[in-house]
Amino acid sequence: MNRQQKIEMAPLDAMWRVMETHETPMHVGVLAQFKIPLRAAEGYMEELAEYLRSFNRPVYPWNQRWSAGPDFVARFEKIRDFDIEEHFRHHALPKPGGERQLGRLVSRLHSIALGPNSALWEIHLIEGLEAHRFAVYLKVHRALARGITAVPLLMSFLGDNPRKRKIKPFWTIAHTLDQASGEEESVSWHSQGANDLLRSTTRIGRDLFRSVQNPREAASFLLPGKTPRSTLNRKINHQRRIATQQFGIQRLTRLAEAADSCIEDILMYLCGTALRRFFMEYNALPTESLIAGVPVELHDEDELGPSNAIAGLRLSLNTHLGDAQERLEAIKGSMRSLREEVANLPHHAVAPYTFTRSLPIYGSQLPVVGSLVPPLFNLSISGIVAGPKHPVFLRGARLEALYSLNVLMQHSALSIDVIRYGDTLNVALTGARDTLPRLQRIAVYMGRALDDLEKLYTLVDGGLRE
Repeated sequence: MNRQQKIEMAPLDAMWRVMETHETPMHVGVLAQFKIPLRAAEGYMEELAEYLRSFNRPVYPWNQRWSAGPDFVARFEKIRDFDIEEHFRHHALPKPGGERQLGRLVSRLHSIALGPNSALWEIHLIEGLEAHRFAVYLKVHRALARGITAVPLLMSFLGDNPRKRKIKPFWTIAHTLDQASGEEESVSWHSQGANDLLRSTTRIGRDLFRSVQNPREAASFLLPGKTPRSTLNRKINHQRRIATQQFGIQRLTRLAEAADSCIEDILMYLCGTALRRFFMEYNALPTESLIAGVPVELHDEDELGPSNAIAGLRLSLNTHLGDAQERLEAIKGSMRSLREEVANLPHHAVAPYTFTRSLPIYGSQLPVVGSLVPPLFNLSISGIVAGPKHPVFLRGARLEALYSLNVLMQHSALSIDVIRYGDTLNVALTGARDTLPRLQRIAVYMGRALDDLEKLYTLVDGGLRE
């Protein structure tokens, strides 16, 4: 492909470029922790680095950069002299190589926007993690990631066999985007036209009517006045803080059964309870419940692959309720409403629907208007995203933990993202550092909330006790 040829992105992908600013870089990340094989040679990490570095000829779109032009038009052009050293980095943690040192490094890396003149991805190999472990941090622009997380990109070069040594990194695998050049894209987009727009507008109108009929329904995304302003809704800068937590699936399943609930309900309870405790410490808990925005990936009926069409639904975390059991029951009700809303999402006219429903989000990102727009939600929670069901390996190293790191938008300083890997639930918190300097406390409080809930539902006749 000629370097001068410019490829225009599909509108839903391009919106992530439009919303990007210095304070709100639009990349997502993946943090993976691996156990070095027991019989690995002394130079295992250096050999792994050299192997990955040897793949220095990426394919489309991993060899593309943003083309110069107006910010409201997202176009690609091929990089003439691609340098793998700009996109693959090898780090060593300072001793003792604990979670704190890893968190500081990844927080710093996640704070830095991808350069406008380079390819829209980076991968970092991080050695020196205690207990004979290492980490991989991957970040990719949201416009390329497709889907809710970038985890599938990392998974593309992991295998279920520890003896597998020949792997192909994601940047050597072609990734199809819905693109067209110039006028063709404009024609294809606008010619979806009247019928799709009419269908999506009709559905939006129906949702709005339901919201007016049920003004207390927290799942509605169209009446932002029900969301309280909180510390999380301040203007943020580009600095990020990362925190993690990991739970055993078996432990959560036992508790869900005892509480006549499901794992998703327990997860939302843990998030809400941790946030309640965190903000009570600072005397900053709103009198009304905090509202989480829950992203849901949408597809047209004939679309099979990942999509950047993401609808945002609202979920009450019931943080205003002081009684733990009452809070859990209320969250179970909120989750039932959320599932009903997901079932009613469209499977046609997806792009117009997503644009129309997300207009308040785009408006909240505008420099002057943003602070005047009432918050649609206080934070984002991904729900549980399915990862590999069985152990996977990177050239013999077993994957032990897998975390998804998200983008942050203005006036929304926290994202909680959850991945199920094997028999674990991996929780990552991405926060704005100036707003949430002690982010790790929320992760710790999630663990304590689980301990307390187990005590609440422990029965004399055995129950949760082993």
